[in-house]
Amino acid sequence: QGDAEAQHNLGYCYLEGEGVEKDEKAAIYWLTKAAEQGDEEAQYGLAYCYEYGDGVVHDIDKAIYWYKKAAKQEFVPAQVSLGNIYYYGEGVEQDYKQAAEWYVLAAELGDAEAQYALAVCYAEGKGVEQDEEIATDWYAKAAEHGYADAQHNLGICYFEGKGIAKDIEQAVYWLTQAAEQGNVESWYVLGSCHFRGTQDYEQAAYWWSKAAEQGHMTAQNDLGHLYETGKGVAQSYEIAVYWFSLSAEQG
Repeated sequence: QGDAEAQHNLGYCYLEGEGVEKDEKAAIYWLTKAAEQGDEEAQYGLAYCYEYGDGVVHDIDKAIYWYKKAAKQEFVPAQVSLGNIYYYGEGVEQDYKQAAEWYVLAAELGDAEAQYALAVCYAEGKGVEQDEEIATDWYAKAAEHGYADAQHNLGICYFEGKGIAKDIEQAVYWLTQAAEQGNVESWYVLGSCHFRGTQDYEQAAYWWSKAAEQGHMTAQNDLGHLYETGKGVAQSYEIAVYWFSLSAEQG
């Protein structure tokens, strides 16, 4: 049978072209050998190849078969992949309940992507009963792992008091964490948080400017209003018109 770990290592070498010429057929051969011996990383890699048609004909059923083999061994990336397949209906009938079941397993093992996805399921009532408090708890867990989208959504939860007591200071903190990772929507919402919450108009102008320069339509409009009224910036009708025009042209 050969050593399963060596087989999976060899499979990945052929798949990535590391130390050997890239050869997808050889990669599939060795990954299959290792997968059949129960190597969860090989099972996951093989499933990935079947899902995306790398070196084999795309076959979602075979992808699911091997993902499940790895997932049942608590291989977290396989659990997340299964959640995504069922959540988005990728080659299978969309099934939010099954998606949530796989996300739960990965989330409880500490995977930030799964924690975020599960939070969305609870926030929107997809596959589980809608519960904003549970959603916020999972957003918080993913946010603490540095997951930008979770930090963004947690910030909004604090800003709007959804599933948790309204807290502008916490909203600013989490939105800033997401914003510093380059999340453009966080730049906009953070500006709104400063405008409506802390009433720090200079900070509102700073974050709305960043978002507006990246083409964020609503930020362009709101920034225009700051220039029109002179809040946080030197009043300038000319600059106000510039931003209003950019926003308007986007519809």
